[in-house]
Amino acid sequence: MSKEIAKQKTTEIAAFNPTLKMEEYLETAVALLTDSPSKIVAKCTAGRTSWYDWRKIEGFEDWFYTEYRKRRVRIIPKLDELGMQFAKRGSYQHWEALNKKVGELQDAPQTQVNIANFIPILGDKEAK
Repeated sequence: MSKEIAKQKTTEIAAFNPTLKMEEYLETAVALLTDSPSKIVAKCTAGRTSWYDWRKIEGFEDWFYTEYRKRRVRIIPKLDELGMQFAKRGSYQHWEALNKKVGELQDAPQTQVNIANFIPILGDKEAK
């Protein structure tokens, strides 16, 4: 993406001024961890058609999704708490998946390890 396009996109998002209802909708979406209009409007004062009307406003969706991603970092402590609960049971993939979703964890390159290379170190008895 060229610097000019990136600057234009940043300017468009910065120029968008959300209404109080839009802000409430966003806060509700973040609190519920969803972007489902049905679930969000059930918990806030915005009407069911609000989302669809707002989408027609230039800059709204860019603002909404940019802010949604930025504000999701608030849920990291909750994800850590959930991850620790699963880790106590010996399961770490939930923690990994949740942190990837938030963007805190990148995919590590996969490597192949041949256990035969470790038999001399571990001893034949432990390798079995």
